[in-house]
Amino acid sequence: MLSREFTHLLVHEVPPLPAEPTEVPIPWVVPELAAKGRKFRTTWIDYASLAAVHSYIDLDREMSQGTRQPRRPLVVEEADFYGGRVNGRRTRWAALRPEERLRLVGPQGGSLLLALSYDGQPFVDWGTLFRRTARRIRERFEPRFPDVAPHRCRHTFAMATLENLVEGHYRQAAQLAAVTGDASGSRSTC
Repeated sequence: MLSREFTHLLVHEVPPLPAEPTEVPIPWVVPELAAKGRKFRTTWIDYASLAAVHSYIDLDREMSQGTRQPRRPLVVEEADFYGGRVNGRRTRWAALRPEERLRLVGPQGGSLLLALSYDGQPFVDWGTLFRRTARRIRERFEPRFPDVAPHRCRHTFAMATLENLVEGHYRQAAQLAAVTGDASGSRSTC
């Protein structure tokens, strides 16, 4: 996901972790008002990565919850995967614009955004994070490591998804060949 999309994701929009690990990726819906170009997207996440996100929510994110609140907070109660009662009115998460998402807080305070900085404020400075990380990698491990921008992650993710789709296609072809006895992986139509 692009930095804008990740910046505005809510903790309640994280897909539930399946009870058992699965090889099948889990769909992750990105609401159109929070997505690049305001286009509805469904992206995919593998089980291990989703488990890491849930671990972050349970441990690191909870430790970052600060007491500072945004100006004109929007207080959310009865939150679930689809929406919550925002200032007393039932609202779908998908209907919230990015600037509204930044103002969402729980009943006891604390941001509902998934990505928080160390003081509990919304984390929005992805460019600096990527530049500093690339610099540290160059200093410690690989002097030729390139500068990386958040947008490059989108392309990396797209390539990894394409590789997984192709691998899945070949796996299905091999299974079909095993079942039909056709080593070419294609079915005869005669």
